[in-house]
Amino acid sequence: MNVWLVDPFDSLPGESLAYRRYSFLAEMLANMGHKVTWWSSNFHHPTKTFRSVGQATIELKENLAIVLLKTPGYDGNMSARRIWNHYTYAKALQKEGTKYSEVPDVVVANSTPLLAANRALMLARRYGAKCIVDVQDIWPEAFEVAFPQKLRFVVRMLSMPLKRLADRIYDEADGITAVSRTYLQRALAVSRDKAKPTMLLPLGVDLGLYRDYLNSQPPQDMQYTKHNRDEFRVVYAGTIGKSYDIKTILEAAGRLGSQYPNIRFLLAGDGPDLAKMQRCALRNRLTNVTFTGLLGLGQLALLLDQCDVGVNAIVAASRTSLPNKPFVYMAAGLPIINSVSGELEDLIMGGQIGLQYEPGSAESLAKAILQLHNNPQECFSMGQRARKVIEERFDMNKEYSKFAVFINDVASRSFHSQGEFSKDVRGRNDSIRGKWPWAKDRVKSGV
Repeated sequence: MNVWLVDPFDSLPGESLAYRRYSFLAEMLANMGHKVTWWSSNFHHPTKTFRSVGQATIELKENLAIVLLKTPGYDGNMSARRIWNHYTYAKALQKEGTKYSEVPDVVVANSTPLLAANRALMLARRYGAKCIVDVQDIWPEAFEVAFPQKLRFVVRMLSMPLKRLADRIYDEADGITAVSRTYLQRALAVSRDKAKPTMLLPLGVDLGLYRDYLNSQPPQDMQYTKHNRDEFRVVYAGTIGKSYDIKTILEAAGRLGSQYPNIRFLLAGDGPDLAKMQRCALRNRLTNVTFTGLLGLGQLALLLDQCDVGVNAIVAASRTSLPNKPFVYMAAGLPIINSVSGELEDLIMGGQIGLQYEPGSAESLAKAILQLHNNPQECFSMGQRARKVIEERFDMNKEYSKFAVFINDVASRSFHSQGEFSKDVRGRNDSIRGKWPWAKDRVKSGV
């Protein structure tokens, strides 16, 4: 089976800065004998650097190719240049996809960027292929958190065309996967075909790769991995930006610093607010706070191995449901102090693998930290249970193999989901020509 993956964000095999959903899927499907083409970008989102000068194709295996579509760079995650990057990626996907030699049987598209998911769906219909939409975030709803409270209603109104586009993508998809139940319900709520195939596929962690990292030698400049057992280490690993409750972590550090000098806070990551938070720590003389900068997965695994608690700090307004950070903490055997309500809170509190704090409340966070600091056996037991949860439920090596079965189930369906893209296979051409002029001369009769 020929499978196309459409995602511009994930790290490629060999790039070690993030756990790689699409890298894992690409290699797994190729190892199962499928022909895989991954439409990625020549701009690397996590590092904001270019992988190649222009478009390039990487042939990792005879049946695994990665096409790096040429896109412009950007510095800020919320910026006009990023919007232009997404638009350019979608246009390049449209252009190159219409002339690519390997015609797909199934297209798996990240739901973000929405423009690219839309083009992926159109290309699937052009070739008579099935399209699976993978919901990793809910756009445009997630954008609101970047704006002040008083402007969010205006932002919501202005983003209604994008919401309608997202609704149509979910409705037209032949199958839907999602990283959380909340996101899956969002997609199904606007789908007319309530019986379409769906799959809950959380991000998870590749525990085999994680073990390999732990067995590696740390770089000489990673002095902070040398754990002083008198220290109680609280770690945050992730983006330092507006959606994340970093200011509350610093305020909690300020509250605890004088009375509990052995509690050290480690912030591992990069982001648009890094310099601002560093200035805040310096201004408030937070000597118990260390910013490590952006770490590769190997470095992060070694750091987490020397910590006691992981903090999942996300602001209250965020639409995040089941993010990646908690899974990484679980893999390290760390209890989690979490601010996200909903299914993640249910997972943590129900499994007794951590504590909940109120986002924006330094008092609430400090209280949770002290509870684990003052009860080392409770802290250890929570960490052990967290490790067991990741092994039993969220190891990518176990869970992602089910995705291949899901692809076969979607491919074997004898019809497409009902909608304007797919009234029937033969009647598709007029609809495409009428709504999307770029396809006017490229639609093949009877495809």
